[in-house]
Amino acid sequence: MDAWASRIVYGTPDRVTEGVNHVQAATGADEIILVPEAHSLDALARSTELIADVYGTLDTAAGKAA
Repeated sequence: MDAWASRIVYGTPDRVTEGVNHVQAATGADEIILVPEAHSLDALARSTELIADVYGTLDTAAGKAA
């Protein structure tokens, strides 16, 4: 349980980016699945946008949809 809990990342965009990058470096993972949680749909959408902005996935998703 402690190993799982140590990979929970939350906070400011900078803190989340640092935490996700740390988990990736520590595990050597090729992929990381993020499960954002928030108190409202608007907050969930904003959290997802912030994550996508950091990792450039909004442009990639838009490019594939076009």
